[in-house]
Amino acid sequence: GDSFWKKAMSDYPGYHASYYQIINLRQFSGDYAAAAETAEKLLEMNPQNHYARFIYASNLANSGEKTKAEAEFLKTIEETGGNPKYLSAYGMFLQEAGRMAEAENAFRKAVAADYLYQAGHYNYGNFFLSQGKWQEAEKEYRAALSSEKDIISVNVDEADCRKKLAYVILRQAENAKNNEEMFLMAAEAVKNAPYP
Repeated sequence: GDSFWKKAMSDYPGYHASYYQIINLRQFSGDYAAAAETAEKLLEMNPQNHYARFIYASNLANSGEKTKAEAEFLKTIEETGGNPKYLSAYGMFLQEAGRMAEAENAFRKAVAADYLYQAGHYNYGNFFLSQGKWQEAEKEYRAALSSEKDIISVNVDEADCRKKLAYVILRQAENAKNNEEMFLMAAEAVKNAPYP
Protein backbone atom coordinates (compact mmCIF):
# COMPACT_ATOMS: atom_id res chain seq x y z
CA GLY A 1 0.00 0.00 0.00
CA ASP A 2 0.92 3.56 0.73
CA SER A 3 3.92 2.74 2.96
CA PHE A 4 5.64 0.69 0.21
CA TRP A 5 5.45 3.58 -2.25
CA LYS A 6 6.48 6.16 0.37
CA LYS A 7 9.60 4.08 1.00
CA ALA A 8 10.23 3.87 -2.75
CA MET A 9 9.92 7.67 -2.95
CA SER A 10 12.48 8.17 -0.19
CA ASP A 11 14.87 5.45 -1.44
CA TYR A 12 14.62 6.45 -5.12
CA PRO A 13 13.58 10.12 -5.25
CA GLY A 14 14.01 10.29 -9.03
CA TYR A 15 11.78 7.27 -9.66
CA HIS A 16 8.61 8.99 -10.80
CA ALA A 17 6.44 5.87 -10.96
CA SER A 18 6.37 5.69 -7.17
CA TYR A 19 5.03 9.24 -7.02
CA TYR A 20 2.26 8.40 -9.47
CA GLN A 21 1.35 5.33 -7.41
CA ILE A 22 1.11 7.45 -4.25
CA ILE A 23 -1.05 9.96 -6.13
CA ASN A 24 -3.37 7.17 -7.31
CA LEU A 25 -3.66 5.73 -3.82
CA ARG A 26 -4.43 9.13 -2.34
CA GLN A 27 -7.00 9.90 -5.00
CA PHE A 28 -8.64 6.52 -4.45
CA SER A 29 -8.91 7.25 -0.73
CA GLY A 30 -10.35 10.71 -1.45
CA ASP A 31 -7.37 12.59 -0.04
CA TYR A 32 -7.03 15.03 -2.94
CA ALA A 33 -5.00 17.56 -0.97
CA ALA A 34 -2.32 14.93 -0.29
CA ALA A 35 -2.45 13.79 -3.93
CA ALA A 36 -1.90 17.42 -5.02
CA GLU A 37 1.02 17.69 -2.60
CA THR A 38 2.66 14.61 -4.15
CA ALA A 39 2.08 15.92 -7.68
CA GLU A 40 3.67 19.20 -6.61
CA LYS A 41 6.82 17.26 -5.64
CA LEU A 42 6.96 15.86 -9.16
CA LEU A 43 6.71 19.40 -10.52
CA GLU A 44 9.55 20.53 -8.28
CA MET A 45 11.74 17.81 -9.84
CA ASN A 46 10.66 18.71 -13.37
CA PRO A 47 8.63 21.90 -13.90
CA GLN A 48 8.10 20.90 -17.56
CA ASN A 49 6.22 17.71 -16.61
CA HIS A 50 2.87 18.73 -18.08
CA TYR A 51 1.09 15.58 -17.03
CA ALA A 52 2.17 16.11 -13.41
CA ARG A 53 0.92 19.71 -13.62
CA PHE A 54 -2.41 18.45 -14.98
CA ILE A 55 -2.70 15.95 -12.10
CA TYR A 56 -1.74 18.71 -9.69
CA ALA A 57 -4.47 21.00 -11.08
CA SER A 58 -7.10 18.24 -11.00
CA ASN A 59 -6.36 17.36 -7.40
CA LEU A 60 -6.29 21.00 -6.34
CA ALA A 61 -9.76 21.37 -7.88
CA ASN A 62 -11.02 18.25 -6.11
CA SER A 63 -9.64 19.47 -2.80
CA GLY A 64 -11.46 22.80 -3.12
CA GLU A 65 -8.55 25.04 -4.15
CA LYS A 66 -10.33 26.28 -7.26
CA THR A 67 -8.36 29.48 -7.90
CA LYS A 68 -5.00 27.75 -7.67
CA ALA A 69 -6.33 24.83 -9.75
CA GLU A 70 -7.48 27.14 -12.52
CA ALA A 71 -4.07 28.83 -12.69
CA GLU A 72 -2.41 25.42 -13.06
CA PHE A 73 -4.89 24.26 -15.72
CA LEU A 74 -4.22 27.44 -17.71
CA LYS A 75 -0.46 27.06 -17.35
CA THR A 76 -0.68 23.44 -18.57
CA ILE A 77 -2.79 24.45 -21.57
CA GLU A 78 -0.43 27.30 -22.44
CA GLU A 79 2.72 25.19 -22.08
CA THR A 80 1.32 22.39 -24.25
CA GLY A 81 0.04 24.67 -26.99
CA GLY A 82 -3.60 23.82 -26.30
CA ASN A 83 -3.45 20.06 -25.79
CA PRO A 84 -7.04 18.80 -26.30
CA LYS A 85 -6.92 16.52 -23.24
CA TYR A 86 -6.11 19.44 -20.97
CA LEU A 87 -8.59 21.77 -22.71
CA SER A 88 -11.36 19.21 -22.24
CA ALA A 89 -10.49 18.72 -18.56
CA TYR A 90 -10.49 22.49 -18.12
CA GLY A 91 -13.92 22.58 -19.75
CA MET A 92 -15.21 20.09 -17.17
CA PHE A 93 -13.66 22.21 -14.40
CA LEU A 94 -15.42 25.32 -15.72
CA GLN A 95 -18.70 23.47 -16.17
CA GLU A 96 -18.58 22.27 -12.57
CA ALA A 97 -17.95 25.88 -11.51
CA GLY A 98 -21.08 26.96 -13.39
CA ARG A 99 -19.14 28.99 -15.94
CA MET A 100 -21.00 27.57 -18.93
CA ALA A 101 -19.95 29.98 -21.69
CA GLU A 102 -16.29 29.51 -20.81
CA ALA A 103 -16.76 25.74 -20.51
CA GLU A 104 -18.34 25.56 -23.95
CA ASN A 105 -15.44 27.56 -25.38
CA ALA A 106 -12.89 25.18 -23.81
CA PHE A 107 -14.72 22.12 -25.19
CA ARG A 108 -14.96 23.75 -28.63
CA LYS A 109 -11.22 24.40 -28.60
CA ALA A 110 -10.51 20.82 -27.50
CA VAL A 111 -12.35 19.23 -30.43
CA ALA A 112 -10.94 21.83 -32.84
CA ALA A 113 -7.40 21.03 -31.67
CA ASP A 114 -7.88 17.33 -32.45
CA TYR A 115 -11.10 16.29 -34.11
CA LEU A 116 -10.28 12.61 -33.53
CA TYR A 117 -9.95 13.05 -29.75
CA GLN A 118 -12.80 10.80 -28.67
CA ALA A 119 -13.03 11.97 -25.06
CA GLY A 120 -13.19 15.59 -26.20
CA HIS A 121 -16.34 14.89 -28.19
CA TYR A 122 -17.80 12.76 -25.40
CA ASN A 123 -17.21 15.49 -22.79
CA TYR A 124 -18.60 18.14 -25.14
CA GLY A 125 -21.64 15.92 -25.68
CA ASN A 126 -22.08 15.62 -21.91
CA PHE A 127 -21.91 19.40 -21.66
CA PHE A 128 -24.69 19.79 -24.24
CA LEU A 129 -26.71 17.03 -22.56
CA SER A 130 -26.56 18.93 -19.27
CA GLN A 131 -27.81 22.03 -21.09
CA GLY A 132 -30.69 20.21 -22.79
CA LYS A 133 -29.21 20.91 -26.22
CA TRP A 134 -30.16 17.57 -27.76
CA GLN A 135 -29.06 18.11 -31.37
CA GLU A 136 -25.64 19.43 -30.34
CA ALA A 137 -25.20 16.52 -27.91
CA GLU A 138 -26.18 14.05 -30.65
CA LYS A 139 -23.56 15.52 -32.99
CA GLU A 140 -20.80 15.20 -30.38
CA TYR A 141 -21.75 11.68 -29.29
CA ARG A 142 -21.79 10.57 -32.94
CA ALA A 143 -18.36 12.15 -33.42
CA ALA A 144 -17.05 10.36 -30.31
CA LEU A 145 -18.31 7.03 -31.62
CA SER A 146 -16.84 7.58 -35.08
CA SER A 147 -13.45 8.88 -33.89
CA GLU A 148 -10.40 6.67 -33.86
CA LYS A 149 -9.76 5.07 -30.52
CA ASP A 150 -7.32 6.98 -28.31
CA ILE A 151 -4.92 4.17 -27.42
CA ILE A 152 -2.77 6.17 -24.98
CA SER A 153 -5.49 7.35 -22.63
CA VAL A 154 -8.56 5.62 -21.31
CA ASN A 155 -11.14 5.15 -24.03
CA VAL A 156 -14.62 6.53 -23.74
CA ASP A 157 -17.12 4.00 -22.45
CA GLU A 158 -18.68 3.24 -25.82
CA ALA A 159 -21.79 1.63 -24.32
CA ASP A 160 -22.42 4.70 -22.17
CA CYS A 161 -21.91 6.96 -25.18
CA ARG A 162 -24.41 4.91 -27.22
CA LYS A 163 -26.97 5.05 -24.41
CA LYS A 164 -26.60 8.83 -24.14
CA LEU A 165 -26.88 9.12 -27.92
CA ALA A 166 -30.12 7.13 -27.83
CA TYR A 167 -31.40 9.32 -25.01
CA VAL A 168 -30.80 12.59 -26.87
CA ILE A 169 -32.39 11.13 -30.02
CA LEU A 170 -35.46 10.12 -28.00
CA ARG A 171 -35.63 13.57 -26.42
CA GLN A 172 -35.66 15.06 -29.91
CA ALA A 173 -38.39 12.58 -30.91
CA GLU A 174 -40.71 14.16 -28.36
CA ASN A 175 -40.85 17.23 -30.61
CA ALA A 176 -40.45 15.51 -33.97
CA LYS A 177 -43.27 14.94 -36.44
CA ASN A 178 -41.94 11.55 -37.43
CA ASN A 179 -41.45 9.82 -34.08
CA GLU A 180 -41.09 6.40 -35.68
CA GLU A 181 -37.96 7.46 -37.55
CA MET A 182 -36.44 8.96 -34.40
CA PHE A 183 -37.16 5.81 -32.38
CA LEU A 184 -35.49 3.71 -35.07
CA MET A 185 -32.44 5.99 -34.92
CA ALA A 186 -32.33 5.59 -31.13
CA ALA A 187 -32.57 1.81 -31.43
CA GLU A 188 -29.72 1.82 -33.96
CA ALA A 189 -27.57 3.92 -31.61
CA VAL A 190 -27.76 1.39 -28.78
CA LYS A 191 -27.75 -1.73 -30.95
CA ASN A 192 -24.18 -2.65 -30.02
CA ALA A 193 -24.23 -1.36 -26.47
CA PRO A 194 -23.93 -4.15 -23.90
CA TYR A 195 -26.35 -4.08 -21.03
CA PRO A 196 -25.56 -5.34 -17.54
